[in-house]
Amino acid sequence: SGYDGWWSTPDHSKTFNNNYYVVMFSKGWCPKLNVNGCSDAAESRGDCRKKNMWVLCDAYAESEGRGHEMMLDSDMCLVYTDHLGGSLQAKDDPCCAWQDTINPQFSMVKILENDGNMLCGAKCGESTSERYGLNGDLNCNKFGSFGQGGKEFQICCALETERLDCGTTGHGRTRVGGPA
Repeated sequence: SGYDGWWSTPDHSKTFNNNYYVVMFSKGWCPKLNVNGCSDAAESRGDCRKKNMWVLCDAYAESEGRGHEMMLDSDMCLVYTDHLGGSLQAKDDPCCAWQDTINPQFSMVKILENDGNMLCGAKCGESTSERYGLNGDLNCNKFGSFGQGGKEFQICCALETERLDCGTTGHGRTRVGGPA
């Protein structure tokens, strides 16, 4: 297919569950462009088409084999919209898509419980100071931890600190209810 990765962890891929949907909400996603290495010349000749996808970019993306999880634009449109109401597109939206735990549209409590009480690979309630240099614990579902520059954003988009926040659902430019 020209894409590199899987939609769920190897353990979850062996079972019939809702992990595919849970990880769209509970992890940080950033675009990765031209994953198949199609050159401009080859694309213009029609020999290939550049393929883009969304990859984990949260603080734990490289640990425990999690780095190969990915989503396509057609997956992301199930959850996210851009500021115009269309779906996020990896080639057009150079940002980090993630959800904060205080969301005016829905509760993240059950979603996080379905992912081992983890937000972007970090265990809710654990200290963030050793791994990230952030003061205190990751207080999931406590007001004040969301948004650009907030602790949750820094954990969910840690590998892409220069990347913009796509806009957390309900607080920024994106919202739950993708066009799909």
